[in-house]
Amino acid sequence: MALVVGTALRINQGGPHLRGVVLDEGVSEGADVEGKRTVVRLFEHASTVGAEPEEQLNDLAQAVAAQMKAQPVRAAVVREASFFAKRGLDAALKHRLRAEGVALHVMRASTPLVLVGDINKLQARLSMTATEFKQAGVDLQPGEWAEAATAALVACTL
Repeated sequence: MALVVGTALRINQGGPHLRGVVLDEGVSEGADVEGKRTVVRLFEHASTVGAEPEEQLNDLAQAVAAQMKAQPVRAAVVREASFFAKRGLDAALKHRLRAEGVALHVMRASTPLVLVGDINKLQARLSMTATEFKQAGVDLQPGEWAEAATAALVACTL
């Protein structure tokens, strides 16, 4: 069993909220063909509302580290949230970027195969249109977990 992780992070109520999907690539050692990719488990971390940003980031790092140690992971992808230039670099955006960096750093400590990218970069790795890419995530794990699921699918390519 080869496991990969995909994550998506948002800022909710002033703090990082990370969702992760752990996926079994469905590849058996020595096999000629890929098997079916299946979701092994989901994980989620929502920061304490009202906590200082540094405390929220530290808690996020500890939560991601615990998830990465739960099972051996071959590769990981952090799906960046979109950036809208008109919005500017406000406090929430800076906090999200820091949180994505923390997640990336912690994952990199567990595996050298880590990628970070937005929807455009990730869908290009799978040679899919935006619509196909989003649907692939929904098909794998619907609802709020779909973005993390698309990241896990990309992690299979690393």
